Amino acid sequence: MKKTIIVVLMLCTFITYAQKNNGTIYIEHPAIDAVQEFVKASVAGDRTKLASYLTDDFKAYNGTSNKLKDKGRDKEAFLDNQMVYHDQLDYYAIETSPDSYPDAIEFKKDNPNGDVSVQTWDILKGVKKDTGVKIDAAALRLYMLTKNNKIKMIISYGNEGVIDEIQLSFSDRSNGTIYNHHDNIMQYEE
Repeated sequence: MKKTIIVVLMLCTFITYAQKNNGTIYIEHPAIDAVQEFVKASVAGDRTKLASYLTDDFKAYNGTSNKLKDKGRDKEAFLDNQMVYHDQLDYYAIETSPDSYPDAIEFKKDNPNGDVSVQTWDILKGVKKDTGVKIDAAALRLYMLTKNNKIKMIISYGNEGVIDEIQLSFSDRSNGTIYNHHDNIMQYEE
């Protein structure tokens, strides 16, 4: 019995020392505050304020893209895209997904500049002004911030089907031809 207890204690010691920590996860952090203010500026359509949160070499990526060498969107292209949502949607909102909250992660290894990652679980909402298409799309967003809380990269993960519908709703489209007589229309006689 004594040997079993010693073996278990030794295993617990090895297991404890075998785990490594590569950073810290925060539920409250200045980087989270910066991201939340950035999102508020996006919803408000304040392009100048949005730009002030981004670094000059900013890049935005679609995390679900299958492009092998995706170069992402630069700062101006990203800002143009954000303004499309603000300008073309009524009731535009970005809300935190139910039962979630943002996390800030400070990595220790391979992080010489002290960058911070912020993960958010969001729901993009709105109604297309021209067509009335309702948008209700979930997204996971990963923000990379400098130690000065400037956003240098955003990777967005979302349902491509919903995003495709959003993009299609921004332009006029037809959904076929309506016939009053056609070979495939059955005629009923009474």
